[in-house]
Formats: sequence, C-alpha cells, structure tokens
Amino acid sequence: MKQFRNRLTVALLATAFGAVSCYAESARGVAPDSGENSAVASPEMTNAIAVVKEQSQRQYKALQATKELREVGEKPQPQPLLVAQRQQRSHTKGRASWYGPGFYGRTTANGEQFNSHEMTAAHRSLPFGTKVRVTNIKNDRSAIVRINDRGPFIKGRVIDLSKAAARVLGVLQPGTAPVRLEILGR
Repeated sequence: MKQFRNRLTVALLATAFGAVSCYAESARGVAPDSGENSAVASPEMTNAIAVVKEQSQRQYKALQATKELREVGEKPQPQPLLVAQRQQRSHTKGRASWYGPGFYGRTTANGEQFNSHEMTAAHRSLPFGTKVRVTNIKNDRSAIVRINDRGPFIKGRVIDLSKAAARVLGVLQPGTAPVRLEILGR
C-alpha cells in the first residue's frame, strides 16, 4: 500500500505541476527518467496517472466554469447617463422658527457641535448636509442653509433656523415667519 501511495503522490505532483518528464519508481528509490515519456511504470502507476489526469481535467473544467460564473455574477457597474436630466427642485411652504439660546456647543443630530453663528438648520426628514434655500414670504429675503439637526418638534413648523440664518431672513424679532423651502441638493 505504501508503494502505491508513493507512486500516486509522484503522479499527483507530476500532474499538478505540469512536469514534462515522468518519474519511475525503482527498487533503489524514485529517479527522473532519462527521456521524454520513457518511464518504466507499473500497471498501478499507469492507472494512477490516468485517474489523476482525469480528475485534474474535471477540476480544471469546474474551475473555469466557476471563473465564468464569477465574471457574470459581478456587480454591475453604473452606466453614465447619455441624456442630461434636469434636477427637479422641491418646494415646501410652512412656518419657520429659530433656535440657539441654550443649544450653543451642544451636539447636533449629525454629531457636530451646534454653532448659532453658522448658516444651519434643523429639518425632520431631509438628509444631513442638504442645502436648502429658505425664503421669507413676508419680506422676500432668502438664505441658503445646511441641514445638520432634527426638528422642529412643534406642529405646523417646517424648519428650525440657526440664529445667524434667522437674522438674515428677518425672523429673529418675531420668532416665526412664513417661509418657502427650496431643496438645492448636497
């Protein structure tokens, strides 16, 4: 059994590494052949080599099939748009309020520190970082703010502005004002 295992190992190695010359096992050990395909092999060795070749061919074909499947199964790459599409802007109307006192330096919903001197705002559902043009309907002043927090939590209000944005829009003194929101994107 040990001799058969040695022969099979040699056959496996020779086939696996694509050896050109065969190896023959003799009583003195395993020695390389003197010429191409001139190995003196026992019937067991010949059968073992045939079995290994058949198995390796099946494995090679299976490997090729899985490679083709991997190539087909890759994630599709996004294709560039051939026709330029105009981005639709969303308009919303409602009341705006402002917040700032007592919140300066606190962490906002997106993780940054609140600064009432920046042009930021809180909205219930817009993604963080979205730029929004806020226009005061009463005085027609407008400002672009960046959404960095969640709110307002009072019914009927659509946006909470920072103190700086409220000052630009003229909402600071009255506290609230009717506004129109235009979502500009990120």
